[in-house]
Amino acid sequence: MPEFSNQTILITGCTGFVSSWVVQLLCDRGTQVVGLVRRPPAAGSLFAQLGLSERATLLNGDVADAAVIKEAIARNSVDTVLHMAAQTDVLAARQQPRATLEANTRGTWNVLEAVRLSERRPAVVLMSTDAVYGETGDHLSTEESPLRCTAPYEVSKACAEMVGRMYFEAYGVAVCIGRLSNVYGPGDVNFNRIVPGTIRAALAGERLKMRSDGRAVRDYIYVEDAAGAIVALADCARQEGVNGQVFNISSERPVSALQMVELILSVLERPDLTPEIGRSSSDEVSMKKSSSYKLRNVLGWHPGYSLEQGLRKTADWYRNGCDAARAWRTRDEAV
Repeated sequence: MPEFSNQTILITGCTGFVSSWVVQLLCDRGTQVVGLVRRPPAAGSLFAQLGLSERATLLNGDVADAAVIKEAIARNSVDTVLHMAAQTDVLAARQQPRATLEANTRGTWNVLEAVRLSERRPAVVLMSTDAVYGETGDHLSTEESPLRCTAPYEVSKACAEMVGRMYFEAYGVAVCIGRLSNVYGPGDVNFNRIVPGTIRAALAGERLKMRSDGRAVRDYIYVEDAAGAIVALADCARQEGVNGQVFNISSERPVSALQMVELILSVLERPDLTPEIGRSSSDEVSMKKSSSYKLRNVLGWHPGYSLEQGLRKTADWYRNGCDAARAWRTRDEAV
C-alpha cells in the first residue's frame, strides 16, 4: 500500500458525520487532507470537536461547481478524491426528489468531469449506499446483485454509481465505489435515525415513538469501522482488483428496528422504556442485508467493533454531555 504521508486527498462534504471520522483517521496517518465545504463547520459540530479545523485545509466551494473542484485538484496536487458530499436524508429526498437528484447525481458528474479534465487525473472513491439493492429478501446482497431501488434517495445514488462507471469505462478515470450499510456512532445528530433518536429519547426518560412496526431489518456498522473501510479503499483505489470495482461495507449482523431499540435500551439500562410501535409502511424496504466478503477478501478489512461495543461507545458520547448533545437539549428547552 502507498504511504499516506506522501499523499493528498480531497474530500467533498468533509464535515459530515461519517466524513469527520474519515478525516481524523487520515490526519492521524499523516495524510494531507483538503476538504471542500460550502460553509465553515459550526463551533459545536463533530468536525470541530475532533479538532479537525486545524489539521485539514478547508476550501470554500460546492460540488455544483466543477471549476472549483478542478482548481482544488490542481492547486493542491491532489492524488485521490473521496466524494462524500451528498443529500442523505431519506425523508427529505422523498419530499424533494429533484433537489436530491441534483445534489447526488449532478454533484457526482461534476466531480468526475473535473477529474477527467485535470492534468493530475487523481483516483476517485465514490461513496454510495447498500440501499441501491432495494428489497433483498432473506439473503445477503453481493456486489453482483441487481439494483432494484425505486425511492428517490436510493435512485439518486444508483444514478451516481452509473455515472462513475461511465467515467471509468469511457474515459479511463480510476474509480471505485463503496456501498455503506446503515452507519451509527458518536456525532450523529440526525435524530430521525433510529440510533440517535432512541438514545435521545431514553436519556430524556421518554419512550421512543417508532415510525414503523419495527420489523424492518437493516445492517448497522459502527462509524469508526466504516471510516477504516473507506480509508482502505482510498489507499488502494488505483490497484488492480479495486479500480473499477464496487465494495459493500457492512458488519453482516442484520437486526430489526425493534431489536436495535431493545439493544440500545439495554446498553442504557432503561429496558422499562419500551417503544411505542408505529404502523407498517408499504413503501419501506422490509429487508436490507449485504455481504462485505469482497472487501474482506481483497483488502483484508474487517469490523473492529461488535454491535454492542459500538452502541456503548455511541451512548457514552451522548451521555457524557458532548457539545452536540448539549445543543439539542438547549434547543428543546428553548422551544
